[in-house]
Amino acid sequence: MIATFAPGLPGTGSQPVHFHTGQPTPWREGCVIRFQLADGSARFGNLQRGHGYSTKIVEWLQANALIIFVEGATYFVRESSLEEWRFLDTLGIDCTVTPSGELALVTTCTDVVALNPDGSQRWRRELAIGGVIIESIDDGVVRGTLCMDPPEGWFSFSLRLDSGEDA
Repeated sequence: MIATFAPGLPGTGSQPVHFHTGQPTPWREGCVIRFQLADGSARFGNLQRGHGYSTKIVEWLQANALIIFVEGATYFVRESSLEEWRFLDTLGIDCTVTPSGELALVTTCTDVVALNPDGSQRWRRELAIGGVIIESIDDGVVRGTLCMDPPEGWFSFSLRLDSGEDA
């Protein structure tokens, strides 16, 4: 599946899939994504925006899934079925897939969230108030920086990959 941002919903074709943050708004156009499916057909998604700034698509090959950020709203989308999506957060920033591909680590303005390949949450750890950046994942340890006192208060952190506890 290939996903790209589109300028708007098409006027014809199948109904778009409506992705929302818990309060469906199917009659208002949000961020539109065109999904090019493996069989050559295309579907559109209408995604509700979040409360952040990050807008990107991260491919998680091992899970056959995408992690989509729309102004912070963060969605897990299965390649096999667009209707089987999960909303994760309204303040998402980025996603790092572990070297083994077993987990994806989503960072938000405050947390690191470890996702299993089915999109379920393995663990969630609140760390910051102004952002979390993952810099490396080695030997079962996640290392990065977190902001506790914007704009200058950035500090290092280390977490165990298996549990999210301090390393």
